[in-house]
Amino acid sequence: MPNVQSHISPSPEAQAVTLPADSVDSLATAVPGHEPRFATSFPDSSGNSLTIVRPHCAPVMTEPQSTITATPRHISPLSDNGSMLLVLAVIFISTVSYRKGYKYVADFFHNITSVRERTNLFEDHTVKETQIMTALTANTCIFEAILLYIAFGHFFPSATPAATPVTGFVFALSALTGLYHIAMLALCWLLGFIFSDKASTGLWLDGVKASSSMLGVLLAPITFAILIFPSFTSTGLFLAISLYFLARLIVIYKAFRIFFNNLQSSLYFILYLCSVEIVPVILSLAGAMNLCRILQVGL
Repeated sequence: MPNVQSHISPSPEAQAVTLPADSVDSLATAVPGHEPRFATSFPDSSGNSLTIVRPHCAPVMTEPQSTITATPRHISPLSDNGSMLLVLAVIFISTVSYRKGYKYVADFFHNITSVRERTNLFEDHTVKETQIMTALTANTCIFEAILLYIAFGHFFPSATPAATPVTGFVFALSALTGLYHIAMLALCWLLGFIFSDKASTGLWLDGVKASSSMLGVLLAPITFAILIFPSFTSTGLFLAISLYFLARLIVIYKAFRIFFNNLQSSLYFILYLCSVEIVPVILSLAGAMNLCRILQVGL
């Protein structure tokens, strides 16, 4: 039987893939018929709209063409929880006390202007009226403290950042203004005790207390207007200072009507103006500014 396998010829496909023994080495050393398009990496532009940037060529930061200055944060007692809690507390106490001591509020104008002596001068001030008077005076002290804090920031805008929070400023300045009003009452009582009688001193003290109480009621809307509208600061501070001097002029006018009886009383009146109306105010303002500076840099 003839050998069948010897007569079978390989197919064309088989012939195409048939390689010599050293074909592996030949492929490894063969030179390609054309150069590769991207030998090392893709170029920056691959021929379309997509731009490929190599990581080592990417910019770290791009500066904008026009820089905009950041707006500094405006620190105000309006955004301070402690200050607003103190304001709401004194307003609440004043409102509750008004229901029982409304007679004191109704007699504001009489206590400020009247110089008529009454036999029951020291008997018609009840505990309820003393409570509303104390609450309104505390209201005055707190609003004066907030205005002093605003004035410090307004007149010294280049001061260093505060080391004490706004609550610390308001509490410290409130204590200072409270001491100022107590010292004023003590000075008035001392001068009346030395140079006048008990009834006249009582009339004078009524005017001092009433003016201090009413001042806080008038300062409240100005203070809130400054806190809500910072552009109103200059005008608001001017109005607040004017109201303070108006309140003191009313007290001076009543003292003049009570104690100025003859030309010889002018010496006592000048002494009163220097010891009560000029020196304490200057010392208190200087103390408030120094206290703000101390709190500004930290205790």
